[in-house]
Amino acid sequence: MKSMRVLLLWLITAGMAGADDPRAHANYYIEVFGEVSAEDDPKVRRAHEVFEKVRNVAEAPIGFTPALKVINSDTQPWAVALPDGYIILSRGALDICYDGGGQEQGDAKLAFLLGHELAHLVSRDFWHRNVFLSLSGTSQSGVLDSVQEIVAGGFFDETEEVEAAHIGAVKRKELHADDAGFLYASLAGYQTTLIFDQEEGKGFLNDWVRQTRTLNDKTHLGPEERSGFLKTRFSAIKAKVAFFRAGIQLAQFGRFRDAQYLFEAFAQSFPSHEVSINLGYVHLQQALQFIPEEQRYQFWLPARLVDAPELFMATRGLKSILPPNTVRHLREAEKYLKKAANARRDDITSRIRLASVYVWLGEFYKARASVEEARALEENNVDALVLRALILNEQEKDIDMWPVATRILRKLADKGSLAARYNLARLYQKRGRDADAKSEWLTLRTQFENVPQVYRESTCAALGAADDCVQSKSNIKPFAYPNTFVNQNLLDNFKLPKRLRKSGWEIDTLQAGPLFVERALSPSGDEILSIDGRPLLLTDHLYKPVSTDKLLACCGKSAEQLLLGQRNVWKYGLSWAAVVEGEVVTELWGIEP
Repeated sequence: MKSMRVLLLWLITAGMAGADDPRAHANYYIEVFGEVSAEDDPKVRRAHEVFEKVRNVAEAPIGFTPALKVINSDTQPWAVALPDGYIILSRGALDICYDGGGQEQGDAKLAFLLGHELAHLVSRDFWHRNVFLSLSGTSQSGVLDSVQEIVAGGFFDETEEVEAAHIGAVKRKELHADDAGFLYASLAGYQTTLIFDQEEGKGFLNDWVRQTRTLNDKTHLGPEERSGFLKTRFSAIKAKVAFFRAGIQLAQFGRFRDAQYLFEAFAQSFPSHEVSINLGYVHLQQALQFIPEEQRYQFWLPARLVDAPELFMATRGLKSILPPNTVRHLREAEKYLKKAANARRDDITSRIRLASVYVWLGEFYKARASVEEARALEENNVDALVLRALILNEQEKDIDMWPVATRILRKLADKGSLAARYNLARLYQKRGRDADAKSEWLTLRTQFENVPQVYRESTCAALGAADDCVQSKSNIKPFAYPNTFVNQNLLDNFKLPKRLRKSGWEIDTLQAGPLFVERALSPSGDEILSIDGRPLLLTDHLYKPVSTDKLLACCGKSAEQLLLGQRNVWKYGLSWAAVVEGEVVTELWGIEP
């Protein structure tokens, strides 16, 4: 046994230091077991879909982009993070997740499992998994059992105090990975309550611990302890995710400063890739608020919030005349977007948004470099191509790139890009080709139902059209829900928040910068967000979804329709919106002016 301990310690040391050790790489396990592709197995295809959603919200490891491989082992379940950035998942692990429950429950289990391993990638905790899995790649089950016995019993021929401290540190890492995995899965939208054991000694965590042979492992908590820990953390995690989503809602309504504070508070405990992108966006939008409107809306460039509308900006070296507050917010946007881009080599979105920041700062060579990085990832990305055309037009002071820029935009406009057509009209206008510009404006006007409000107004101004060309800002209604399906009791609670505690609402609080934020959750799932004691945002989860036909009959077509994941947000001015899934309205959002 002593020799086995020595062998194990040598392997641990080699696993920690030896990136060249083949067992530290995914190819080793693929060669031993074989890989199962998404085309060959529906469960594997589903696993990759879940992994992408969880990875997109997880904190990004430095220096590599995590990836998933599923190996052809249906016996002992495995889930392991490797130093080369891969997570190895066995078919047996998929069977535990999806057998004996529906797809929703299986997705939640798998999302937690993958989130747990992503947390290990971020903190680079590999050693005990390297040893265990590299040896489990052999056919010598007796060796595997011996190694597992040693892992469960302790690692060092040292004092009990030293070993206890070491085991305690490993357990804390495991709890941290559980916590982060649970948060990642929740943020990705999975029903994480479904992973909890329904009966003592039964359920997902019990099955996982038993079949991965960690039931008596001193370095892992038991399934009941893990479930208890996660249950106590559930309310806090659920509140964090809700505050983050409230930040997205506030940004949709133009409350960028409030959204910034919520994102920053979220980032303190969960500095994810998604929150970096959103912080970059809200700083960029705040920068533009200090710029005159006629400059702000000259060009239509892509720079979305995660699930939010496009950004609009001017070009041509404005850095020298930008107000100090604009420059400050642009530099903050640059910081967060560079962090997001550096953390993920395959992230197109952050690179496109970063290029937009550099355009505003007049740093066109940096803008060009960033947009070319995006094109290297996806050559025909329309957002990148539109942005590249405008950068080319501005980049060289001594070379006239206008013909090249307009040729690129013409091709994109003919393929249906509204942003390309808008920008093409602007470039024609600036060259004095008024007839060509008017032709593009008139074509754009025929497609107003898909054009954001600010661009409708700019188009009508360019045409010198009558007041009825576009919905006037004065027609935007104050806070009010459609009378057809209004929840009057909910509105009463919104106006009189002191009633909430008496009505059984659950209250969570958050100090977000200078803001004291309260979130009230009703037993039926409705939410009220208050800032500094003032009710601000209402989310009405409709108990009985309403058809879009009924919404159209009540309120007409929305001023804007925005994509939010798999859902659409129909915005009725700056005070309320409807969330549409398929052909039904599932939520109403309202905000006090």
